[in-house]
Amino acid sequence: MNNKALWRFTIAALLVAIMGPLAFAQIVQPTPVSFDNAVEGRLDDKSQRLPDGTPYDCYAVSTEPGQVITVTLRSSDLNSALRVARGALCTASAIQHDNDNFQAGSQDAQITFRAAGGRYLVLARAADADAAGAYSLT
Repeated sequence: MNNKALWRFTIAALLVAIMGPLAFAQIVQPTPVSFDNAVEGRLDDKSQRLPDGTPYDCYAVSTEPGQVITVTLRSSDLNSALRVARGALCTASAIQHDNDNFQAGSQDAQITFRAAGGRYLVLARAADADAAGAYSLT
């Protein structure tokens, strides 16, 4: 193989390595929500999955700088967990806060934080990959 052919092969291999996973990744857009309404949802075998296999739904909330936000996820069907993140997409975001159980013996999750302002993503999720059930997000 001459240098030109080797160079082309190397570039092609790098493009496949970089773009291959992106071509198959699912782009998940958040559902916009406001603070004045509870969100009722359900996680099941049709839900989006995090890389660790746990099901989740993703919501976007707009905040003001300095605003204190409390997000609570309650469920009697599954062990709920929460993530608050920043980013454009649910599948490509930077986790800011994470909580599984906020009280001893509870399956509910809660996060309180002071917002920097702008959009935050809230991932209502199960703590276990095989979990399913209804939830309420406030």
